[in-house]
Amino acid sequence: MGILDDQSLIQKYDKEGMLQKIQEFPSQVEIAWNQVQSFIVPTHYIKAKNVVICGMGGSAIGGDLIKDLTFDTSRISVTVVRDYNLPAFVESNTLVIISTYSGNTEETLSVFKQAVELGAKVIVISTGGKAASLCRKYKIPMFEIKYESPPRAAFAYSFIPLLGIFNKLGYIELEKEEILNAVKYLIDYKQKIDMNITTSSNDAKKIAEKLYEKLPVIMAGGILTNIARRFKDQLNENSKTMACLDVIPELCHNHIVGLDYPKEVLKETYTIILQSKFDHPRNKLRHQILLQILQRKGIKYESVFINQKGGRVSEMLHNVLFVDYVSYYLAMLNNVDPTTIDSINFLKDKLAENK
Repeated sequence: MGILDDQSLIQKYDKEGMLQKIQEFPSQVEIAWNQVQSFIVPTHYIKAKNVVICGMGGSAIGGDLIKDLTFDTSRISVTVVRDYNLPAFVESNTLVIISTYSGNTEETLSVFKQAVELGAKVIVISTGGKAASLCRKYKIPMFEIKYESPPRAAFAYSFIPLLGIFNKLGYIELEKEEILNAVKYLIDYKQKIDMNITTSSNDAKKIAEKLYEKLPVIMAGGILTNIARRFKDQLNENSKTMACLDVIPELCHNHIVGLDYPKEVLKETYTIILQSKFDHPRNKLRHQILLQILQRKGIKYESVFINQKGGRVSEMLHNVLFVDYVSYYLAMLNNVDPTTIDSINFLKDKLAENK
């Protein structure tokens, strides 16, 4: 029996129930999809010429995935803002979607107020807070998240409502069955990587063991580009470990030349390459050549391909579930609570002292 097969780790380190949140992911997707069906989007919002999705951390990653999903399939241009200011192009025909789980994120509230002043078309996704107060003041539609957790563990409630809103506005085409089938596939997949599945049969546990005491370097392209970012972020927050990421094919024009020094650091890295059945054919070839380069350089690596039945959205969701489990298992190996974010809280407290 491997270390991660010891169920007592949950009681010892996961004191606030992060594993349960991860296990609930398929049901989160289904509930959020059902809820957004009754969300009313003002009819004139369909005239929007572009979309800006604003958020930070776990509240922003859903926007990144929407951007990847729509990049080569939708007529609408999507920009994701993780900062205090909106792009200069924002005007009355821009749809600005404010995503803030707490409703109190200062960067996001800053762009929210700018969007109102510019007369943009605004939608808010939040649990409440100051964002909800602003929605009431300016009569702005808000999709209310009714799920209590750290923002990163409520991913489905930031991503799925965006899917629903984009579907209602005709920016993407999704059938109800596509999401519900994805939920079924997710439930099946979860049973292959859940805590009760032994390490010898559990791909997520195997990857976590390979990343233990290593510097993870995450690579992906296409619709998995920001799944790689999600992976890096979850390793940071859940596992409390440093991690890096790079994007295919861009990394083929720089990253691969930097695999010689510093030698001692490279010995402690572990590269994870996420692959998609929707990758561009030339990028699929690049994956194979990249593996050869890593092997030649003596860099430890793993290629991850989740073979699932669904389409692009389903594949994204499967990869999210996978990286969340890996980050959780690595937290157990690191003997840390996956929920706590002491450094972020320290930073917020210091910012609050200097308003």
